[in-house]
Amino acid sequence: MNYSDLARRHGLQDQKLGNMIVKEYLTEQGVDLQHFQQFRKRPAKARRKLNRTYGGEITVPTPRTTREIKETLKVNVMWHIFYMSSIHVNQKSNVT
Repeated sequence: MNYSDLARRHGLQDQKLGNMIVKEYLTEQGVDLQHFQQFRKRPAKARRKLNRTYGGEITVPTPRTTREIKETLKVNVMWHIFYMSSIHVNQKSNVT
């Protein structure tokens, strides 16, 4: 039971402890407040929202194609996110 909400409904929001006034009034009228207690002994833990897909579709990760990789590289070089200098290729040396 939300005593603060009851206090606001009955115009006791100006009073500092309107919720306690409502609670005392209800106990004086003989209302069993234990009936409105929460059944949990410990407070409930916050739950994270699950990311769910809508419509029942199945999502499967797909690898990027070489065309997509080339396009993202071209765009990144064009916007100066990646800088091209010279290409270095590691070659196997036949040193014995």
